[in-house]
Amino acid sequence: MKSHACFLMIQIVFSDLHWLPQSDQADDLCAHGTVNVCIDKETLSDVPNKEWTLSCAGLYLLRSLEHDYHPGDYGSQLIPCCSFDFVPQENWQFPVLMLGCPNGIEWHIKHEGNAVTHTTLNGNSSTLALHEWISLVLSLTNQVEEFYQLSGPKKTISKELKEGYSRFWSEWRTRTERARRVTSHNNDYYV
Repeated sequence: MKSHACFLMIQIVFSDLHWLPQSDQADDLCAHGTVNVCIDKETLSDVPNKEWTLSCAGLYLLRSLEHDYHPGDYGSQLIPCCSFDFVPQENWQFPVLMLGCPNGIEWHIKHEGNAVTHTTLNGNSSTLALHEWISLVLSLTNQVEEFYQLSGPKKTISKELKEGYSRFWSEWRTRTERARRVTSHNNDYYV
């Protein structure tokens, strides 16, 4: 991946999607790849050979279309380094918790009417209209979905992991459908 210059107020680019090379494709439940993140000309990530878990990042970004985000809110980072477990949740605001290591990319996301403000941990911030944020997130999650569609079926090693993975994709589809509905109706608000 080439390093991207940080010209836009908010820039997120997923690239080089792949499965882990040492694992069987069917056993790797997470799509990995590189990511470039810039907010208000501050580069949060542009390391060409650093791997991130883009499937989990995709779901977290989909969640951020409807919810504010502060570091740690989802039990992980907004763009996590890794995720090795999908834990079904009954009494949490989200149906699945993805667990990984403590490394990742973080920033704050705050909804204010039909605007979404992104603030880095250093205090730099930039605001997008909600419909622009939705379009950006859907372009990223579409990449991840297309990558999964080109791969074979996945294997899960336990009943709990199978349930958690199923909930991951159920939440993904529900949030994607809602976001597409909002953009197709030119509506800036979720209803």
